Amino acid sequence: KPSLCKRLADPSRSLFSQLLALLMLAHTLAACSSEDPLQRAKRLQLAGDFTESVAVLRKAIEEGATDPELFLVYGVGLAETGNLDASVWPLRRALESPEWELLAGLRLARGAFIHRSWDRSIKALDRVLELEPDHVVALQLRSRARIETRPDFDGALPYSERSLYTIPYPVGASTSQAESHLALESIDSAEGLTA
Repeated sequence: KPSLCKRLADPSRSLFSQLLALLMLAHTLAACSSEDPLQRAKRLQLAGDFTESVAVLRKAIEEGATDPELFLVYGVGLAETGNLDASVWPLRRALESPEWELLAGLRLARGAFIHRSWDRSIKALDRVLELEPDHVVALQLRSRARIETRPDFDGALPYSERSLYTIPYPVGASTSQAESHLALESIDSAEGLTA
């Protein structure tokens, strides 16, 4: 099969046909090159290419992009490439948007949790739980962060208990609850959870 260039230059094709094919090619190339950076970055992240998504979004931000979702996706990309500290700024920008506040708050909390910055994680989770009081992931992270700030087992217990009642059999919540009861020397309550 002849290449596109050879087909376009084929003298047996009418000039109109050649021009039409050339216009279609130009339109296709323009559409590819003008793909929305946010959509391209999301597509790249879905494919697991966080590094390239960060490059695409960094360029868009340098060119003046202000979309809060773009900052959220940029923060996620930075976090996923191991740049947790660098992810804080764009996630905080996304946090300013009510539409992305919950997801940005969870990502900030997760990053702080990974860095073992328990107070920052708790602060971000407090904001998430203000928005959605029964968010199971936030409840479990909040409980775990409180346990890590030993000796705040009293502070951890209500969050692990709430997550247990929000969904059946949440992974990790009963462990956090049992650990809190044991630390508070509520042996009977802890044994009831492990039985």
